[in-house]
Amino acid sequence: MSLTYPHCLIRIAIGIDQSLDGMPPDFQKLVKKLVHKFRALEVHTLSVSDTDADKIPKFADRHRKDIQLVRRRKLAKVRNALLFSALRDEKYVFWLDSDVREVPADILQTLISAHVPVVVPSCLYRKSLSEFDVYDRNSWRETEESRKFLNSKDRNFLMLEGYENKTLRRYLPHLASEGSLVKLDGVGACCLLVDANVHRQGAIFPFYLVNNHIETEGFAQVVKLLGYQSYGMPNVSVIH
Repeated sequence: MSLTYPHCLIRIAIGIDQSLDGMPPDFQKLVKKLVHKFRALEVHTLSVSDTDADKIPKFADRHRKDIQLVRRRKLAKVRNALLFSALRDEKYVFWLDSDVREVPADILQTLISAHVPVVVPSCLYRKSLSEFDVYDRNSWRETEESRKFLNSKDRNFLMLEGYENKTLRRYLPHLASEGSLVKLDGVGACCLLVDANVHRQGAIFPFYLVNNHIETEGFAQVVKLLGYQSYGMPNVSVIH
């Protein structure tokens, strides 16, 4: 692990779907290699009930718009199950998706230095060796136009980013001209730092709609309802 944050202060909790037939051999080797290099390393087998689980397609089709409500409801339940199983006395919770490819070695120090309750970096993908684009479009800020669009929908409408219906929001990487730390109305969780007390006070990943949002974007809505503000660091990037 290339993280420069002191490993003796890091407890890693990995969530594994119980539908898998045990841990893949390569993953088992990785766990054995890393287990003594951190404060602790735990693997949690997560069981969540979902009557629509059979509607979730294979990994390659996971971004299909028609299954996003079912897919993200399952993701929210899995994230919450891991949170409830793993959180103890930690000061921060650092969420990192397993398929993130590149993470700055000092990402933890950088995010912690913001001194805010919830913060995300930009999550990009490589279009070429020297060209990047926005990957995680769940980290955004509302605009006057996007609020009008949302207000025209009923309470059961699921607001989604990155599809044909342009929501007219501003994504985190596009806010770089405003400075190193900017306010957000939605966050993704490919890389997300949360003050653990925010989770303890009830900020979960809702598997139901909160202000037309679910899972990580719904989390940002819950954070706001609890009186906190979500932030982003547009000039800090991880690569998906």
